[in-house]
Amino acid sequence: MRVSPGVLRRTLWLRRPAGVVLLSRIIVPRGTVATLRAEIPGVAGVAVDTGDRVPNTCRSAGGLVVCTRGQEWCPMPAARWRVTLIKRAGPAGTIRFLFVVGPPPRTA
Repeated sequence: MRVSPGVLRRTLWLRRPAGVVLLSRIIVPRGTVATLRAEIPGVAGVAVDTGDRVPNTCRSAGGLVVCTRGQEWCPMPAARWRVTLIKRAGPAGTIRFLFVVGPPPRTA
């Protein structure tokens, strides 16, 4: 999603299959302060932000910051997820959100 400099709030909807949240990651231009929340209204939600606090893990990659949040594998129904981006500061650029829901991987 392309964003302008400064503060903004955007909401979009994503359909995801039943399963567990396998990945929630936000990729932002360096200097961006943002939170992204995905939720099935009234059921469950997950969030990831650019703050470097547990359970977020952030790292620099060139001019970008990549933040991933570990998620507990809790069963989720197939649903339409509401995704809200709250950008509190930062430059213009592209913000990407990777959000994967599916069956848990088999363990050996």
